[in-house]
Amino acid sequence: MHQHWGKLLFMHWPIDADLLRPLIPPQLSIDTFDGAAWIGVVPFTMWAIRASFLPTIPGTNAFHELNVRTYVHFDGVPGVWFFSLDAANRLAVWSARRFYHLCYFNARMRLDQTGNTINYYSIREDKRAAPARFEAS
Repeated sequence: MHQHWGKLLFMHWPIDADLLRPLIPPQLSIDTFDGAAWIGVVPFTMWAIRASFLPTIPGTNAFHELNVRTYVHFDGVPGVWFFSLDAANRLAVWSARRFYHLCYFNARMRLDQTGNTINYYSIREDKRAAPARFEAS
């Protein structure tokens, strides 16, 4: 895949790794920093999205996304464990679920920017997951 990311907001909260353990596959170790695991909420915009062997497809090449994540290791290699990925593009959600087996969900999302201030809004519209709403500036 080819894609650009921008207008990212990284928000993280410490959490006891023991609380995350039942939610993470046993072969993954939970990464910690300052004695805590971390939950991240990351909204952003992607553009110029395309399969590396195809040109961009109008209507599918740019959209907003929001993910909820934590950090893990597999055999000593660091990685990210996604609890959910919300996206404002139905084809992207379908493709990510179908071909990459990722936990993407449909959401209505908006990014408003005034000067250096960015406001994010997301409302999950996918019935396969619990309702979720997000707003941040």
